[in-house]
Amino acid sequence: MMISHFLAIVKLYKKNSCLCFAVCRPPSAGSSSGQTQPYYRFALHADELKKLENCTVVEGNLEIIWMFTSVSKDNYTDLVFPNLLEITGYLLLYRVDGLETIGQLFPNLRVIGGRWSFYDGLVLVLYENSDLVSLSLANVEYIGGDVLAMVNPQLCYIDNHVDWKRVISTGRDPITLENKKRAGCDLFDGCDGCKNCWDRKSCQPSK
Repeated sequence: MMISHFLAIVKLYKKNSCLCFAVCRPPSAGSSSGQTQPYYRFALHADELKKLENCTVVEGNLEIIWMFTSVSKDNYTDLVFPNLLEITGYLLLYRVDGLETIGQLFPNLRVIGGRWSFYDGLVLVLYENSDLVSLSLANVEYIGGDVLAMVNPQLCYIDNHVDWKRVISTGRDPITLENKKRAGCDLFDGCDGCKNCWDRKSCQPSK
């Protein structure tokens, strides 16, 4: 565990004396990666995510997929998991409608560890999410592998503004394809008062 990650847990304890450090261990099974790995898969119904309510660490992979039938922005209004600080494996979002940012779900997420990868070193995968506008992962400090973002037609703040070398262990920029065109993003994105940011209001801390 990184020192900064440990200190983040201490700060959360001070803010909320009722907070318990909870390691959530998913069952081991064949995940979408095709390998036998521990993973949570939440599909079809956004309310399924409530099972993460008390998790501080997900010791495994987290898949949020196939939420495209009668799912809108309103389904995510009350789904916020501020206690979740770390996912030790990979994070996959596939065909999740209505969700505009990952940060609205996991505002304090700091680590996507990459102990297991979705495929060939990919540990953050965003594919065919129709309403995703930005990652907004303002507190992320470490991503233990590569990032892939494909066919997210509203997605900005992925090719510019974030200094990915600060957080991605491989030092490589994300692999991006068929997201919102740069010209369209330039109409509204930018950083208010800082050089690098996850969205207009979420600056990326300088190191």
